Amino acid sequence: MSLLWFLRSIIVGFYLYRLQKYFFFLNTSIYILFHCKKPINTIIKIRNKKYPFILEKNGKTIEIKSKNQLYFILKKMENMFSIENNLLTIKFNSKLLKFTNYESMELDIFSQKLYSNLSVKNKTVIDVGGGVGDSALLYRTLGAKKVIMIEPQPVNFESAKQNIELNKELQNIEIHNLVLSSTIGIYMIDHKQSGNLTAGGKPGSGRLGEIKESKENGIPIPKITIDKFLSNYHEQNFVLKMDCESCEYDVLLSIPEDTLRKFEYIFIEFHNGCLNISQRLEKSGFKIKILNSKLTPHKRCRGHLLATRNKL
Repeated sequence: MSLLWFLRSIIVGFYLYRLQKYFFFLNTSIYILFHCKKPINTIIKIRNKKYPFILEKNGKTIEIKSKNQLYFILKKMENMFSIENNLLTIKFNSKLLKFTNYESMELDIFSQKLYSNLSVKNKTVIDVGGGVGDSALLYRTLGAKKVIMIEPQPVNFESAKQNIELNKELQNIEIHNLVLSSTIGIYMIDHKQSGNLTAGGKPGSGRLGEIKESKENGIPIPKITIDKFLSNYHEQNFVLKMDCESCEYDVLLSIPEDTLRKFEYIFIEFHNGCLNISQRLEKSGFKIKILNSKLTPHKRCRGHLLATRNKL
């Protein structure tokens, strides 16, 4: 990563992790002053995270039941996102997607079209770290012929099944409750962590941290290598998306060369820098493009990269 990218990562990280929550509260307070009959009481409610409260907008009364809903209004995204009776509806690519389990979703993948960098039309996508099925459904709306989703967290896995069932018109999504690794075996996922969100972050961006193992109280989840997993599928030119909270290093640095070449595109969210991954992929004939990066409070560089396989 160049010096320019490193400096940019520091600035973006400082804003996201230090300043953003204050800007959000400031923007909220200004908005409330002009759209609420009792603005001071409402601002105190928001500060204390007490919902619901009533907003008035364009002559209409709106009951705000969650921070996510408030976020949509402040960002003027009500036409894209709506929440009613605990059902989140997203208008995306001329489709209506429905979610009953959405608190851990990364809504930016829809609003900022981050995952749309991948060319998935008529391709099979391997979705590693599929969360609650949001990215799998997104790829189907973008024209993927099939999505094979892998999610290690049992709570997320069950939520994904429910969300995918809600969107019957976007089937051909196959989901697996597995841990991808460099070895085969059993991983005892800490049941206390399973389904819990990491602290901080903006609305709609809560995610699980690195999965932890508990030998005493863990939930047994099959652990498998990516080459073993792909041996069940007899095709080439997959698209790989990885957002697996640091498993990308263990998986990609140990993957056999012939398996790596089965992927035409690889989209990775990296969690602690990308130099070693980039070098491995470049050595294997991929062109690397860093899409974004930020420096976390723990001095880790997080971001996204896109790898495109060079033609032979």
